[in-house]
Amino acid sequence: MWSSYAGSGLPPCPPSASFTIPVFAALAITGQDFVVLLLGESWAPAGPLLSIFAVRGIAQSVERTLGWLHIVAGRPDRWMRWGLFSTPFQLLALAVGLPFGPIGVAIAYTVAMFRSFHPCPGLRRGTACIGAKEVLAATGPQSASGLIAATLGYVLQQSWLGDVSQLTRFAISTLICLTIISWLW
Repeated sequence: MWSSYAGSGLPPCPPSASFTIPVFAALAITGQDFVVLLLGESWAPAGPLLSIFAVRGIAQSVERTLGWLHIVAGRPDRWMRWGLFSTPFQLLALAVGLPFGPIGVAIAYTVAMFRSFHPCPGLRRGTACIGAKEVLAATGPQSASGLIAATLGYVLQQSWLGDVSQLTRFAISTLICLTIISWLW
């Protein structure tokens, strides 16, 4: 039950998200350079896709941990129903993004992930309830700092690091992102 977890003294943000959010934020900024450095110039068109999906990863780091809440509450059937409820949104994202090509699909899927970032409806057992308020209180600061770091890091990279080598830009951009996140946390 949520009340037993809430009173356990465990960290409010899933430990995996505390690691993956900074990694995804840094990858959102450096995706283009990362792909070219790792795979070569011929893979450069995949860089923007990696950056967009990395932004999606910030929300997915938390969203993918919601299933255990249903298990702890003794209601895995609700997690299945949430999957049935959220599947049309994923299909809608695909349909909306397809006319705009791979970038459109990536952006639409990212928006759909942030839409499902809140807890699943009906996660109740007895008097314990996990609502959007509780999830945002537990994971909002980390997720917001990841998005802020990715946004500021991207702006700084585009403004000041356009003329430096890819390896240098990758290193400086990563350092900027992680510094912003550590400052905000």
